[in-house]
Amino acid sequence: MHPYETDQARIPSTDTYADIPAYGRYKPQDDDFRPEPKHFMSTSAETLKYWPSVLDMCDESHIIVEG
Repeated sequence: MHPYETDQARIPSTDTYADIPAYGRYKPQDDDFRPEPKHFMSTSAETLKYWPSVLDMCDESHIIVEG
């Protein structure tokens, strides 16, 4: 396997780093979550409701990884 493979379907589950999200091998997908830019650097009432709703989507299978 190429060490910089980004296609998750081609990375074997036995790979040393298969369980580490975005270990230099992430290939963007059409269904990736993308935060709404209007909420960046905002303190509006709408934004203060938005970010907790984003965190509510996180569970064992969906985590936020600093990019």
